[in-house]
Amino acid sequence: MAVFKFFGLRLTGNPKISIAEGGATKLGLISVGDITSGPPGGRLTFTGLDSLLLATQNGSITLTSDLAFENIPTLSLYARGAGSTLTFDATVSSSTNLVLLSEGNIQFNDAFSLTERNPGNGAALNAYFDAAGNLVANNGLSITLDSSMGDLAGNSSVTLTTGGNLTVNGDSALSLTIANNDGGQIGGNATIGVNAGAILASSLLGQINNLGGTIAGKSTISFTVGGALTTSLGDATFEILQDTVPIDAAINVSAGSFNIGGSLIAMIGGAEAAFDTANVTIDAEERHHGRERPFGRRERERRPQH
Repeated sequence: MAVFKFFGLRLTGNPKISIAEGGATKLGLISVGDITSGPPGGRLTFTGLDSLLLATQNGSITLTSDLAFENIPTLSLYARGAGSTLTFDATVSSSTNLVLLSEGNIQFNDAFSLTERNPGNGAALNAYFDAAGNLVANNGLSITLDSSMGDLAGNSSVTLTTGGNLTVNGDSALSLTIANNDGGQIGGNATIGVNAGAILASSLLGQINNLGGTIAGKSTISFTVGGALTTSLGDATFEILQDTVPIDAAINVSAGSFNIGGSLIAMIGGAEAAFDTANVTIDAEERHHGRERPFGRRERERRPQH
């Protein structure tokens, strides 16, 4: 990786990238202080790179909606330092790996919608967001990893981790989807994983759609919530859709409590579902006189079908 360090960094347009024959195709731009954006903005392609890192030594990152990151296979942002915030309102398209890290909060002011698609020779599709503080989306948060109609050699994974709470404001939902339907093939695992102190959203969807597809590894949806999992308006849905090709599938959801505005749905199956193993576990804990005890645990295992 070629790395350049600045006292401060402001992104206002697409840079010209010059790569010598055999030169590095991974670039890191590091700011001692904050990273910000400004007009005119526009499309940022960083032509010729397969990986771009934007990071601070001790500062926040604030990128506004006038920026659009395009055709950068691996895009990583890291707001480093106590109290730092990663505010990300730029759009991302034609990337296969998006990593957002903050030692403070991660915040989306606008509606955040990410779709990663298998480019045809993709080793993996990944979206990884990790905030030491809170993760807040003020107008909906939607992530879709689409490997349908193509072969994916490695894993497909969505991971959201917060040291604080995960809050999705507005009427738009928290929606996390791995789409491997219509002839899709994932050579590794399909995983949706969320770990938060509490979750609040109008509604929630965690879905792995493998109808008409093949997953070589395991299919897993895991939500671990220390406090309340709350949907203010609609359902909380966790589902692995599966048909004729047997897979190992598991849904594990645990929370301190569930406050669901609609229905709580957890399902593994399809019209002609077949499994090696399939397990659904919903686990809540409630406090009684300062003690915690299991409440409402449900578990089912399905053995191979022929």
